[in-house]
Amino acid sequence: MPLRGGPSGPVECQDVVELATDLLEGDLDGATVVRVDDHLLSCAGCAEYVDQMRRTADALHALGRPEHAEPLGTDLRHRLMDAYRRYGPRG
Repeated sequence: MPLRGGPSGPVECQDVVELATDLLEGDLDGATVVRVDDHLLSCAGCAEYVDQMRRTADALHALGRPEHAEPLGTDLRHRLMDAYRRYGPRG
């Protein structure tokens, strides 16, 4: 996904919202991680957003998977990601 600031410009808050899951799952290339981390150092709203997502993921992992759980459908996953994007930081 191209960043709004281009290949060398600053990362914007909306970029962080869209990249947060990939960041937390370790799916970003090193250069993008550095740029996102730089943004997080200067934007308290985005830093809190990513930290909140990290804590939520950690809490969900700690709960474990229910014995008979079914995976989320594609539609529900897309709706959840849209909600994260819509209600993410407004930095």
